Amino acid sequence: MKNTLVFICKRTILAALLLAPSTVTKAQGTDTVRSKDGITVTYTLKKTSVGDKHDWYRLDMSARNDLPHDVYYSKFSASTTTPNTYSFSRVIIYNTSRLEGFGGTTVSVQGDATGMKTDRNMMLFRIGAGRRISAGVAFTIKTGQQPNVFFGLDGPFQKLEAFKLVMSSEPVSAATWISSCGNVPMDLQQVTQPGGRIELRQRVNGRDQVWVINAQGIFEKPGDAGARVSWNSLGNVYTYTNDDGVVCLWQKKP
Repeated sequence: MKNTLVFICKRTILAALLLAPSTVTKAQGTDTVRSKDGITVTYTLKKTSVGDKHDWYRLDMSARNDLPHDVYYSKFSASTTTPNTYSFSRVIIYNTSRLEGFGGTTVSVQGDATGMKTDRNMMLFRIGAGRRISAGVAFTIKTGQQPNVFFGLDGPFQKLEAFKLVMSSEPVSAATWISSCGNVPMDLQQVTQPGGRIELRQRVNGRDQVWVINAQGIFEKPGDAGARVSWNSLGNVYTYTNDDGVVCLWQKKP
């Protein structure tokens, strides 16, 4: 009976030793790819030099939009921001010798701010079709240690029409405006459709036209990409421009 117990004990210890390297390798390994809603983020981590007290590493991130169209994500507006506040993905190295972010070093990637807000008072950021965004950092950790890495990807990433948008400053609806080009009067009304799309409806010389807001907060006329209308809340004025160089100000009639 004693020999049997010794044999079982030896087998248990041997099994533990055989399993240990696999477990450690898995714990030290890094999942370097994240994908969600057509957005793929990867990172590479390389040791660049070895010192007596610290080893040098380099971490590089790359994010890309694999879709044929722009996608958007939302973030709550913050009074105090860091480079990570409006990011959609980040890598955090917790045990670096630098005291940044969450007690370590953070590398993050962020989309383009659109200036648009949702009905939940969240800011919208755009990642253009085929867009690639890169970021990187060099850092040190104590010699002999392995970087302790966290890799996160937010979302969801959606088309613009998936969000209910609001304008930060809307003009009075159904008012008469005067164009600086020929003093032409027109009726303008800004409307938010049920799906969140914001339209500027214009009636001039008995003709109706509809302008639709794009990702940059600029109104465009469907079928006429060369003409644009932007809203300036400070001046309470619309600015019309086209590719021919024409610039007209639309101001509200007193």
